[in-house]
Amino acid sequence: MKKLLLLAVLIFGLHAQSVTKLKKACDLNNGLKCSNLGALYEAKRDYSKARKYYSKACSLNFGGGCSNLGELYYEGHGVKRDYVKAIKYYTKSCKLNSGPGCSNLGAVYHAGDGVRQNYSKARKYYNKACSLNFGLGCRNIGFLYYNSQGVKKDYSKVKKYFTKACNLNDGIACADLGHLYFVGQEIKQNYSKAKKYSSKACNLNNGKGCATLGTLYLAGAGVKQDASRGMKYIKKGCKLKDNRACSLYKKMKRKGY
Repeated sequence: MKKLLLLAVLIFGLHAQSVTKLKKACDLNNGLKCSNLGALYEAKRDYSKARKYYSKACSLNFGGGCSNLGELYYEGHGVKRDYVKAIKYYTKSCKLNSGPGCSNLGAVYHAGDGVRQNYSKARKYYNKACSLNFGLGCRNIGFLYYNSQGVKKDYSKVKKYFTKACNLNDGIACADLGHLYFVGQEIKQNYSKAKKYSSKACNLNNGKGCATLGTLYLAGAGVKQDASRGMKYIKKGCKLKDNRACSLYKKMKRKGY
């Protein structure tokens, strides 16, 4: 499971706050600041201090701290991997209405890590995360409907949840939604919407979105054909490590583009 809080982004925003100020606020029992301090230490791979501050944040009933603490146990960062403890902290986080905590808990049941795989419970917790406007939770519900996991395949619901996730700036959901409109897979093909969602995905630095957007410009599908612009987006997709973008970029370069 990937880290649900994008630490690099978070840390960028925290640089303006000195560690001293965060520690002072944490000493005054500010759960958010304790969790932020833990995130700073986790980014530095000082997992012992990260665990210390996440634990305090969680004890202060800050759900994000509980979720992050559970993630350390889930991944085995600085501690022995322990799914039981991970589930304990994810559960508390979700009860405290933390979207990441609910989504993490759903993912545990989705994968069957430390518990019996249960798609119904996965959907329950993803749904709560989504209702808390956590995009990953919405996207994961969409995947359950896409993959017929515990529910009947339903592309209208895939579209519904991917759209909400995309509106919440989940780049993967935007890219997948754009691709669905591009290929017309059980959803009426719509190049205009494919461009809209792929463009947003690319702006969110999702390589798949950039690849689809570049393809639209190369083919002139729903947009004025523009090979130069198409190659620009495909190149960006490759830099973002999308294999399809890299393959297409090399192919087009061999053709002289």
